[in-house]
Amino acid sequence: PAPAEELLTRCYRYLLPFRNLRIPLHVMRGTARGSSGTATVVLAGDTSSMDCLTTRLFTGGAEMKSLGKVAVWRLGSSLRRLRRSSDLTIARLDRLSARLFLGDDYLSVPEWIGSTLEVPSRVEALTQGNPSLRSDLRLVRRNALSPAVSHDWDDFLHFYHTMYVPFIRNRHGERACIRNINWMRRAFRRGGLMWVLADGQPIGGLLFSKRGGALKSLALGTSGGAWQHVAEGCNIATDLFLLDYARERGFTNIDLGGTRPFLDDGVLRYKRKWRCTFTEKQDTYEDFLIGWDALTGPTRALLAGLPLIFRDADGLAALRVLSCRTSFCESEYRKLVRADWVPGLTRLYLAGASARGESGGRSSQTVVIDDRHHDVLSPKFLRSLGERTSHTACARKGEP
Repeated sequence: PAPAEELLTRCYRYLLPFRNLRIPLHVMRGTARGSSGTATVVLAGDTSSMDCLTTRLFTGGAEMKSLGKVAVWRLGSSLRRLRRSSDLTIARLDRLSARLFLGDDYLSVPEWIGSTLEVPSRVEALTQGNPSLRSDLRLVRRNALSPAVSHDWDDFLHFYHTMYVPFIRNRHGERACIRNINWMRRAFRRGGLMWVLADGQPIGGLLFSKRGGALKSLALGTSGGAWQHVAEGCNIATDLFLLDYARERGFTNIDLGGTRPFLDDGVLRYKRKWRCTFTEKQDTYEDFLIGWDALTGPTRALLAGLPLIFRDADGLAALRVLSCRTSFCESEYRKLVRADWVPGLTRLYLAGASARGESGGRSSQTVVIDDRHHDVLSPKFLRSLGERTSHTACARKGEP
């Protein structure tokens, strides 16, 4: 039952520290992406869960060496010692353990962030000034895709075994994480299936559930797991049809699920086209803790390939490190911000940039950090900068 599931979910976060009593340590060495220099990264935690980070850091293969395991209460001191000979430190920990044992030397990057789409009165409101989304929707019309909603148990089994499971395996290979059929069955009972039909036959489907005044998009699948149906517009159609379904039934929001916390993540960019707002994800309990001492040498190259969304003083913020010193005029500045800004951020930090010309178009939502500060640009520096910026913005509004 839903209440029991919610209770177990709330309790789960308090059990995680007992699973993380001993933390594996590794060190990776290789050529930093976008540079010719060698970089060293220390990893603490399950390395397979950090692939989304490490694959962005190095060009080609990187050498990984195990350093054994350390008790979680000694993790902070062990990482401080290892940081002296490394360029970047990444730990994956539950939030309670991170607060107790790592302090404020690290950026807290949620493993996943949430995305919410406010249901508009007309879908055309989303396409205004949005040529990419208009093109996507034309693909749905050109292929004559149509919706159908099912609450039939046999349809659910067909979707799970012949669409969802093969699609996830084909897309993610060995890293595929298949959701439990019993969990999905409970979600199905609270919602249904949105079929995408071509010539009257389902080529894909989306499992959704209802929670309060919102619909939740949970799992996508295509016939036989074929990616060809995505190219035909199947994933776009499921979002469009779910939006129409929500509007017809009076829902105000659609939860489009989790997204990796990187500004250049493909799924995040796709959801931004739909004008989603990105938020903290309530059922994510582990963070990536990312630490460095100064933004110099290889550290700069590593972070340039890792445009992060992290937890700042007053909400989610983003850090974009430019790979080389960049001086921009006002129009270039606006273009840079427009490319990186996503709804839901309180602040965007641009590091490695300096401005020239007028600054009338700037606001407290964007903080430019030039090269003069790179010898002190650390997570602690960013946190203090965020607190000062937040206080300044509140003072301008007359808030306490």
